[in-house]
Amino acid sequence: MGEKTITEWRIIGVSGETVDGRQISAAELKQMAEQYDPEIYGARINLEHFNFLFPGWGGGYGDVLELKAEPWSKDKTKTALLAKMSVLPNLQELWDEGEKIYTSMEITAPFADTGKAYLTGLAITNTPASLGTTANFSRAVLAAGVKNSKLSDYRISEKQGETMSQNQTPASAEDQPLTKSEAEGIFSRLLAKFSKSEPEAKPEPQTEDIQAGGADAGMVEELKKEYAAAAELIEKLIEEKESQKSDFAALRKEFDELKARLENEAYTGEREPHVGADDKDKAIVGW
Repeated sequence: MGEKTITEWRIIGVSGETVDGRQISAAELKQMAEQYDPEIYGARINLEHFNFLFPGWGGGYGDVLELKAEPWSKDKTKTALLAKMSVLPNLQELWDEGEKIYTSMEITAPFADTGKAYLTGLAITNTPASLGTTANFSRAVLAAGVKNSKLSDYRISEKQGETMSQNQTPASAEDQPLTKSEAEGIFSRLLAKFSKSEPEAKPEPQTEDIQAGGADAGMVEELKKEYAAAAELIEKLIEEKESQKSDFAALRKEFDELKARLENEAYTGEREPHVGADDKDKAIVGW
């Protein structure tokens, strides 16, 4: 697993309006600070509010150990929620590269039978919604004397995996379809990150190691096939949606033409003459 690092107190949220127009309640931040207990429910650190599994990777980056609330140093009328975190080496590596240096809270309210808010997760991100989150720069940068930034980047919208407070309303945004190339790009980046392995310094690998490596490679190939199938399905759905738009446009055009013709034609009240039928046994069709 590797050696864990315990951080100092770091701001993970500030009460008031977020950059995307939602509200973070000071009362909820205080409730989370008062209630938080890892032995009751521990908040794990995740990537961008996603929880997924890949071979050899369990999806966690660490844990929140403690919480406390206090007036925000930039504006004493607002409340800041601070956390101490237990950070795994994989997260420290990201921070050393300057990636995902901010945090984004996952608030559940009400939590269980308490009737109060609780921190159930914490995501690492480059685009937090809350103001004032502490930037977790690498240890090398901090040692060089660079101070932590206290102002977050702009966040358009939260990820779907986020658990939001019932008192928060996400900003409205028009859903954009995911293209095949975008889907394949996401999957390929994830595979490149989590399926790569460092070569071991063993000159003569054992047969069992070779078999295990082959099994991992087979699993990666299966994942690639599944992701390719998913991307193909997404592309088909996009094509069907575009086809439906075209059909609707054609029907709309026909309707508009019929409406215009009916509005422009003069109505006389007359009808076509009825000519009857040659055979009296035949039914006479008329008005």
